[in-house]
Amino acid sequence: MSSGLDTGMDSLSLNDTRPVEKDIAEHPAIESTLLINCDEELQCSSADELCQRLNCRPDTPVKVVSIFGKTGDGKSHTLNHAFFDGRPVFATSARPESCTVGVWAALDSQSRALVLDTEGLQGETSNENQRTRLLLKILAISDIILYRIKADRLQNDMFLFLGDASRSYTEHFKDELVKAIPKEDSGNIAPLSRFGLKAIVFHETHHTETLAGGDQDLRDRFERLNSTGKSCAYAKLIYVGIRSSPGQPTNFEPLRKRLHRALHSNEIRSPRPIRVIYGMLRALNEKFSGQISDLRRSVFPDEYFTCGSRCVCCQAKCTLSMNHGSAGGRGHLAPPDSNCRYTAERDNKVFLCETCYLRGQRNDVAYQLSGRGESGLFGLAKYAWSGYVLECPTCGVIYRSRQHWYGNEDPERAKVVRSEVRHVWDDADVVPGAEGSLNAAQRLLDGVNFAVSSVSAALPTQVITDYISDSIAPSNWVPNSQIEKCHRCGMSFLEEPDMDKHHCRSCGQGFCHRCSNYRAHVSGYGSDKVRVCETCYSSSGSAPASVVANDTKLRQYTELLTSACGSVYSSTAGAIKGFARPSYWQRDEDISQCSYCEKPFHSKRSIHHCRRCGMGVCDPCSPKRQPVPARGWDTEVRVCNKCYQKA
Repeated sequence: MSSGLDTGMDSLSLNDTRPVEKDIAEHPAIESTLLINCDEELQCSSADELCQRLNCRPDTPVKVVSIFGKTGDGKSHTLNHAFFDGRPVFATSARPESCTVGVWAALDSQSRALVLDTEGLQGETSNENQRTRLLLKILAISDIILYRIKADRLQNDMFLFLGDASRSYTEHFKDELVKAIPKEDSGNIAPLSRFGLKAIVFHETHHTETLAGGDQDLRDRFERLNSTGKSCAYAKLIYVGIRSSPGQPTNFEPLRKRLHRALHSNEIRSPRPIRVIYGMLRALNEKFSGQISDLRRSVFPDEYFTCGSRCVCCQAKCTLSMNHGSAGGRGHLAPPDSNCRYTAERDNKVFLCETCYLRGQRNDVAYQLSGRGESGLFGLAKYAWSGYVLECPTCGVIYRSRQHWYGNEDPERAKVVRSEVRHVWDDADVVPGAEGSLNAAQRLLDGVNFAVSSVSAALPTQVITDYISDSIAPSNWVPNSQIEKCHRCGMSFLEEPDMDKHHCRSCGQGFCHRCSNYRAHVSGYGSDKVRVCETCYSSSGSAPASVVANDTKLRQYTELLTSACGSVYSSTAGAIKGFARPSYWQRDEDISQCSYCEKPFHSKRSIHHCRRCGMGVCDPCSPKRQPVPARGWDTEVRVCNKCYQKA
C-alpha cells in the first residue's frame, strides 16, 4: 500500500493509454530539451521556462529517472524504448562521436517521470572530472538511477562511479537539497533522510551468463568494493540482466517491468513538483561550481565539493563545502587535528587573556602603545615611560612591558596571556583575530601625525620659518621673504615649494641646493668649512671675509641646537616607528627605492608604506586612500597605485 502522496499511482502503467490529468498536456510529438550543458551551465533561466519547453505546468508532480553509463553503450536508445515506445525522443547516432553532450530532459506523461539523458562516461572531453561532477549533481536530484552497461562482465568502473555517487550524496548533496526545498512545499514532500535512491543496473551480455544471484549478488559486489563503513545512499540496488544474441534487437521488457514497479513503489521518495526539482538542481549547481583539476583519479575526491582554500603556513585545507563564505556564511575551518606552525612573515601567533581563558572565554589581546582610554599624545608619553600594553576587552590593561624599574617578565612567563598559533588562509592575508594587533601601534602614530599635521597646516608655517631665520641671520644675508628664485640658475622657489632656500655664507645671496653645494673657509665662521655658492668658491680657494665674527654666532648656535634636537627626535621617532611597524610592512632599512616607480629615496623623497601590501612607496605613487579591513584598517588609509587598481 502506497503513502498518501502516492495515492492513485499504483494503477498507472507505462503503456497505459487512459487520459492523463489536466496538469500534463497531451503532446504526441514529445521532444527532449537541453537542461544543462557540458560546462555545467543551466540552459533554462527559470522553472517556468523549463516547463514551457516540456509542455507542462510548474506544479506537475513527477519522479526523476536519470541514466548513466559509458559512451557507446546505448543509453539514449534504452530510454527511448523504456519510456517512449521506441520513438527517437533522445538523439541516437551510428557515428563514432558521442551523440549526447550535456544533460537532456524529456517528460513521460504516462509514467509521470522526468527522464534525464546524460553524457557518457569515458567519452571525449577536455575535463573528465568536471563531467563527473556534473553527472553526480544530476544523480543527486534523481529518484531512480539507471546504469546501462553492455559487456560480458560487470566492470570495476561502474562500482567506482556508484560508490562516488553514494559518498557525494550523503556527505555533500543531501543537506543542500533539503535547504533548496521551499518552505511552502516542505510539508508535502517526504524527508530526504527517510528514503534513499533506487539504482537499477541494466546489464546486457552476448557470450556470458547474467548474475545468477540477481539483486543480492549485485549488492554484495558493491559493498565489497565500497567498504568505507559510511552509510549508503541507495535504498535498493536492482539488477536487470539479459543475454542477447549478436545482431538481434535488445529485449527491453524486463527493464520496463522493473522501472514500472520502482516508479510506483513507496520505497522511494514521493513525486515532487518540477519547480522544486529545478530549484534543487540550481542550488547544487551554484554551490558546487568553479575550476576543477583535469587530473583524473581512480576515486572522485572530496576536494571537488569542498572549499579550495588552504593555510599558507601549514597547507591545511578547509573542510567546509564550496562557497561557504557567500552570503555572510561562516569562515574557514581546518581539520580538528591540524596544528598550524608559526611563520615570522605572517606573524600568525596571537595572545589570549589567561584570566578569561580559565573562565571559558576566548579574548584576543594585542600589543598596543596605549590603552583604550588614553589619548594619542598622553598614550605616547606613557609608552615612553611604561612601555607597550596588552589590553583585554573584558579585564582592561593586563600587562605593561616596563611596569617596574627592573624584573619585568615576558607576558607569557608572567602568566597573563597564553599564545596560540592560528591558520592564515590564502584568501584572507591576515590571521583571524589578529587584525587589530597588526597595526594598533601604527594607528596611534598615524593619529598623532595627523593631529600634528592638522595644526601645522592651519598656520603659515613657511612664513613663520622665514621670519625666525631672518631674525637670526647675519646682516649681509638677503632676507628669505625677498628670495623668489635661485640667484645663479634662476629656479623659482614659488613653483618648487619643496625645494629649500640656502644662503651663501660669503656673499649672502639665496641659492638652490645644487648651486650652493660647496664648502670653503669663511672668516667669522671658525675653522670649519661652510656652505658657499659656486661663484664665491671659484673666485679663490678661500672665500673672502665679509662678515663680523659676532654677527654669525647666533646663527651657528641655532644650527647646532637644531642639529642636536633633530638627532634626538630622529632616534626617538625611529625607535617608536620600529616598534609600531606592522609585521607585514617592509623594513625601512631594506628599502632603497619605490617599489612602484623604482625611483630612489632621498631626503626629499620620503618612504611611505602601502597599508595593503606593506611595500615601501613614494608619495606620488600612493596618493589614494581606501579602507583595508583585511589588515585591520577600517578607515581610509594610504594604498599604493597597484593595490588601488586591484581593489
